[in-house]
Amino acid sequence: MDNSPDPRYALAMAATLKTIEATIDADGIVHLAEPLKGPARAVITVLIDDLEPNAITVAAMEESWELLPRHSSIEALLKELND
Repeated sequence: MDNSPDPRYALAMAATLKTIEATIDADGIVHLAEPLKGPARAVITVLIDDLEPNAITVAAMEESWELLPRHSSIEALLKELND
């Protein structure tokens, strides 16, 4: 039996994820809180320091939670979604 990894998954298997805190200055330059050991690829999630919720968030918070569907279990929810 061949135990070698499927070559289609080689890139995903080779990737290691690491979370590093960073800031982005006004010019868009990313400043990492700790150094890297060489070049790397990155996916950046930007956290907006905004104390005021936007209009979509305000509208969602004003909706009645009483009208949201309730399920007795995750299995019941999955059954409803799959029917």
